Amino acid sequence: MSKRRGSLVAIAAVSLSSFAGAEPSADVPPAAVVGELPFLESKELNRVIVDLAPAGSRPFRMLLDTGAEGSVMTPLYARELGVNVRRAREEPYQRATVLGRELQFWVDTQSSESASRTGWEYGLLGGNFLANYVVELDFPHRKVRFIDPDQFQVPKSVDAPGEAVLPLRVAGNRPFLDVQVEGKTADVLLDTGAPLTLSLSGASARRAHFEKPPLSPLAAAGVLGKIEAYLVEADELKLGPFAFAPAPIELAPHGNYNQGGSTDSFIGYELLQHFRVRLDYPRQRIWLQRADTEPLGWFGRPWAVVRRTGLLAEVGEHGIEVDAVLPDSAASKLGVLPGDEIEFHGDPPRDQALEEALAAIEAGGPLTVVRVANDQPTQVKLGTK
Repeated sequence: MSKRRGSLVAIAAVSLSSFAGAEPSADVPPAAVVGELPFLESKELNRVIVDLAPAGSRPFRMLLDTGAEGSVMTPLYARELGVNVRRAREEPYQRATVLGRELQFWVDTQSSESASRTGWEYGLLGGNFLANYVVELDFPHRKVRFIDPDQFQVPKSVDAPGEAVLPLRVAGNRPFLDVQVEGKTADVLLDTGAPLTLSLSGASARRAHFEKPPLSPLAAAGVLGKIEAYLVEADELKLGPFAFAPAPIELAPHGNYNQGGSTDSFIGYELLQHFRVRLDYPRQRIWLQRADTEPLGWFGRPWAVVRRTGLLAEVGEHGIEVDAVLPDSAASKLGVLPGDEIEFHGDPPRDQALEEALAAIEAGGPLTVVRVANDQPTQVKLGTK
């Protein structure tokens, strides 16, 4: 599971092609479905949040995280869910779920009794629970199905248009598979807890002979802390027979603190959201059905828009906070800097405010930003003569 500071706001919804409504070549018998849960709304984009609570019980919201070997919570989040946290506990906690199977989880009290070591509170539904099922992630329809592996299995092969079955390597309850970056193979973790497209460690990039100049530093972090990372662009990224070009990639020269397994690399939500996915843990196979014909994006925004304007930003409570600015872009030429904030004026919808800011950037201004110098915020007008 990878965490990024804040969340970038989508300004364009992904449009689905005819694939989205297509029936799979081997659909799941209704009797095999143990349960179906919707994706819940989240303050952060690109997260699969589900409520595991039985009917009539207090909500038990968890981030479905195939990248986590086990299920774990931060102390503060656990208390919010009604868990009586004990620091010296030697056995995992248990909680009944709507699926009829008890969830066993740990509370991470190693660094703090009250909060996480990163300041981000979370509850991760990990592989110790997920590996008991064939897990179907239907990103187009925003729902998860938990399927009994004794009653349904992912077939060894398919020949329907827009579908593919690929081999998985399941290690420590975590699924790994191969992707191709500009024609070279990289072994990566399939990580639904990672919000981005692909994160490559420096070692994986070297093994794949993938060398690209960094476009910008990135503010990246995981559950163990901040990570040195850069945004790069690949000419093509392939998952099985499905190709995307171009592809924004996070490159972590010194790795991700082993969050991506032995290769320290992983694919995440921005890539997976273009598919219906079935993870067959027992047979170590994955079924994919392409759900759209859209290109890759960056945190819900079309990559072409990000590349053209050069603005990587998140929408905060009072304004649009600039995380990074791509060189030789409209934002760079206008004079926008990382750390700037574009304030809201009045009370427009936040997506509208971002669209207006992007339009101003592409037009060359005018645009007013708040810039902090010597601990003092100052309004700076850009694009004015």
